[in-house]
Amino acid sequence: MRFQNRKYGKTKLSHYRFFIWLSLIIGIIAGIILTHLDYPSLATQGKKIETSIYQENQQPHPVDPDSFQSRIINAVERVSPAVVSISTERTVKLNYPEAFEEFYKRFYQQLPPLEFKQKGLGSGMVISQRGYILTNEHLLHEVDKDKITVTLSDGRSFKAKIVAINEKSDLALLKIKADNLSPVIFGDSNNLKIGQFVIALGNPFGFVLSQLNKKYEPTVTIGVVSAMGRAIQVEGTGQAKAYENLIQTDASINPGNSGGPLINIYGEVVGVNSSILSPSGGSIGIGFAIPINKVKQVIKELIR
Repeated sequence: MRFQNRKYGKTKLSHYRFFIWLSLIIGIIAGIILTHLDYPSLATQGKKIETSIYQENQQPHPVDPDSFQSRIINAVERVSPAVVSISTERTVKLNYPEAFEEFYKRFYQQLPPLEFKQKGLGSGMVISQRGYILTNEHLLHEVDKDKITVTLSDGRSFKAKIVAINEKSDLALLKIKADNLSPVIFGDSNNLKIGQFVIALGNPFGFVLSQLNKKYEPTVTIGVVSAMGRAIQVEGTGQAKAYENLIQTDASINPGNSGGPLINIYGEVVGVNSSILSPSGGSIGIGFAIPINKVKQVIKELIR
């Protein structure tokens, strides 16, 4: 009886070992087969699932040198180095309320001045290698003469002095002492047609969008000539001013773009961005520029 039990135990153990060895052999054979098959791992499967969410093309698209797009790009590259940012500061003086003034004079003989500094931002363009900058008069209206700074597209900043101002046409000339300047080229605004493409360049809100990466290229917007010979009335610090014979465009002219160039697709300046018509203060597609032919006449008068 004991012998039979031992024999049965040995038989069961032999069967168990047999199955273990058989499983090992099958596993080894399966591993060898799988390594020779192109079967993706779970990690590879996960990557394929992730990258299959979108499709992409990394091949560059060459720009046809004779295309409209190429003309726009070339025009912007030609004019951008001439576009500048102009920052100003104006001392605003206020009057004391009459009741307060009488009360204060009981204790003091003279009231301290009540004033604050108001900062302004605008754009302009280099028109001469001698350092002449063309811009709008309203950017310089009653500003402190020693607080006018011109920043070039390469990041250099210079103190500027006012050479001449023409309030009636909203034009002004500044001058800086700088070298390696790239002046713009004037075109002929009399040749403009309604519907013709134009490009507005300037620095909306100054170079606030360029400070982090130190890149001072101007902002570019594109549109068409919406109308010619427009007249508008602008409310200023004093009495309202009327400006006539303006170019109307839907190229966005945002706060800080005033004084920047309006160019055609050949890179020629056809106007000086001046103002917008907007109930909110932002661009709604109604902007105005001073025709460059009028600017030429005013410049001659200013220099004379």
